[in-house]
Amino acid sequence: MLFNFKMPVLFIYYFGMACFGYEGVLVLLRYKLFFFGILPFRLNLTSDYSVLLITSLSFLVLHFIFFVRKLKKRE
Repeated sequence: MLFNFKMPVLFIYYFGMACFGYEGVLVLLRYKLFFFGILPFRLNLTSDYSVLLITSLSFLVLHFIFFVRKLKKRE
């Protein structure tokens, strides 16, 4: 199976909108170089597992970013 680049991008876009709103998608676009620039060179993107891995890693990073932002706003 060839890696279809549009599928994880669309999935992350819509899932990011559902979870984080418009700001979450902006953060995702800001860090897209990390999600789809650095990681694909180190992973084999011919399997569904690697797409799931990249997606889950990106959301872990996004959750951490928003958690840190909330802590900074409280101070």
